[in-house]
Amino acid sequence: MNKNKKSTIVITGASGFIGSNLIQQVKLFPQNYFIPVTRKSIPNFVTVENYADSPEGDILLYLSDQNRSDISFDRSQQNLDSNRETFGKLAAKKYKKIIYVSSSALYGDQSTTLNTNYSPIILNTPYAHLKYHTELLVLENPNSFVVRLSNVY
Repeated sequence: MNKNKKSTIVITGASGFIGSNLIQQVKLFPQNYFIPVTRKSIPNFVTVENYADSPEGDILLYLSDQNRSDISFDRSQQNLDSNRETFGKLAAKKYKKIIYVSSSALYGDQSTTLNTNYSPIILNTPYAHLKYHTELLVLENPNSFVVRLSNVY
């Protein structure tokens, strides 16, 4: 990207735990223009009913997904179908990069060792199932990346 041009970064799920903390730090990145997107009505945020309706930009930081404690295997499949539709519409917007924030829950919650790209995936919860299959969906787009966060508290 042109170093003199501000990049527009669209952040979906900006009202959640990670998003709201990230939004508090945007002043540290004056070289970028941030558009916080949420399903809630919050002043200075873009409110959408569906994240597929998010505005266009240079980079999409997709933070939103189902809460891990509020999901069953049936609900996981419904959410995956919804994610498939949403990502299809978002990918059509031609973001230069799409970054999907996933979770280290894919490694199981009992590990005491440092995980790597080669650590085994353990799909023993509906949340892990949703995250993993959404990652695969996102990675079908050549401009997309996945970041697995751990211990963000």
